Order: sequence, then C-alpha cells, then structure tokens
Amino acid sequence: MKIASRYVRQFSRQDLRAGIAGQLNFLRTFRAEEEMIKEENICVEKIAGIVIDSTNNKRFVFMDNMLINQIVRNGPKTVKKIMNDYEKELTIVSKKLAIVQTYICSGLVDEEIANNELFKSINALMWNVNNSITSMCLLLCHGFKLQPMIISRNIIENVSMIAHLCTYPIDLERFKNNSIQSTRTISTLKKIIPTIGAIYGSYSKNFVHISSHYNYIETINAPKKNDSDFEIVLSSLYICVWIYSIVSELVAIDIIGIEDVPNWARRDKSSYFFKLSPETTEEMKMFIKDIPEQEKT
Repeated sequence: MKIASRYVRQFSRQDLRAGIAGQLNFLRTFRAEEEMIKEENICVEKIAGIVIDSTNNKRFVFMDNMLINQIVRNGPKTVKKIMNDYEKELTIVSKKLAIVQTYICSGLVDEEIANNELFKSINALMWNVNNSITSMCLLLCHGFKLQPMIISRNIIENVSMIAHLCTYPIDLERFKNNSIQSTRTISTLKKIIPTIGAIYGSYSKNFVHISSHYNYIETINAPKKNDSDFEIVLSSLYICVWIYSIVSELVAIDIIGIEDVPNWARRDKSSYFFKLSPETTEEMKMFIKDIPEQEKT
C-alpha cells in the first residue's frame, strides 16, 4: 500500500499541473470556437460535430445539412461549369435520346401497337434505359466519376433484353417470369454489336465489382481541362447511348414500322444490314479516342 500511495503522489506531482493546464487550454479553445461560431452565424443546433486540429490551428465544423448542401448549393455550380465545358458532347447525347423518344411515342399513338404485349414490355424497358442514362448523366454532371460507371452496366443489360425480345419474342413470358439470365441476352446483343462482350465485361470487372479503382478517394467537383478520368466516363455515356440508339432503331423498324432510321436498312422481311451513318462516325471520333493513362495521386 505504501508503494501504491507513493506512486500516486509521484504521479500527481508530475502530471497534475499538466492535466489542469490541458483542461484550461481545452476550455479556452472551446470558448474560442463558441465565439467563432457566433461570429459566423452558424446555427449550433445544426452542428453534427467539430474536429479541432490544435497542432495546425484549424477546425472542421460538420453541419447536419452537408448532403443537402452538396445537392442544392455545390451541385448546380458544378453542373453549370460542366455544361459550359462539354455542351457540344452533351447536346449530342441529348439529341440521340430525343430521337429514341420519338420512336417510343410513335408506337404509343398507334392503338394496335400500344396494346401489343411485346411492345408494352419493350416500352417499359426503353423508359428504364432512358431513366438510367439520365441518372448517369446527372451524376457525371455533378462531378461523380465512379458511380456513373456502375449504372453503365445496368444500361447494357436493359438494352440487351430489348434486343433479345426483338429477336426472340417467344421469350416474352420468360422475361415476365424473371427466368432469363443476362448472359443469354448479352449473347443476343453480341450478334448485333460484336464488341459488346468486352464492354460489358470491362464495366463489370472494373466498376460494378470492387476493383483497385475503389482504392482512391474520388473528389466530387468539376473536372479540370483534359481530365482523362472525366472524359473516359463521358465516352462511356456516349457508348451506352449509342448502343441504346442502335437497338432502338431495330425496334422502330421491326415493331413500330418506321423504315427510315440512320444506321439500319431492311434487306428483306426478316433481316437488315448495318450502315454506320457519317454523322455517327464523326461523333465517335469526338467521344472515342486514345486517352493516356493518368497516375493516381
């Protein structure tokens, strides 16, 4: 007991003053923070937490509306800059979607087509693709890069189902019963666009599944000039829209009865041949280019 009491006295003599001084410094810092918060007119009730870096004389105030501010305050500024910098590219994407919408509407205004069970399902799939592409574009325009790429595979799978049902309408009930695997529909799409397997596999391996891309912190802001990461995602957005438009043209010809489409021509009653339009060729030169590898920092 004597040893213990001697240790306590020794501990108290060495650390008591330091402990009191530390508490006083904490109180002074806390009071200073209170004053700063009052001066900056920060609502105390909305503070989620404060981190004080006394070594570097910094403080980090986390408000409970950070997510809301990201959407309504920071987001529109990022969107405005990206829209200004990439207006030409995004206008091309928007135009392609608008043309597909005319195909859908043409089917809906025809009562016989609109009531066709196959068209009803394809119409639903096409609207979902539209929504997914819009979501991908919104994320990209708000400064996100990884997250839009996750959506890209979903777009490919939906488009592959559209292609599959156009080619094998007998599988409509299997689709409704959720008994068609994506591997089968992707195989169908590969017959139309042979490179789709590599594209789909890349989206799956690098973005949908966890990969080394997720080992880096993604900054959410407007891209700088010649940002290769941003331009890769922009190219992927175009690829998804292009694939969608190519398959939608087949829907227009085969189901809705629109013969004049940019990239396909009817060979006979049951087959068509692909004719890449000059406009599409120029678009591809703009979107699909060699982008050098960019080191992560």
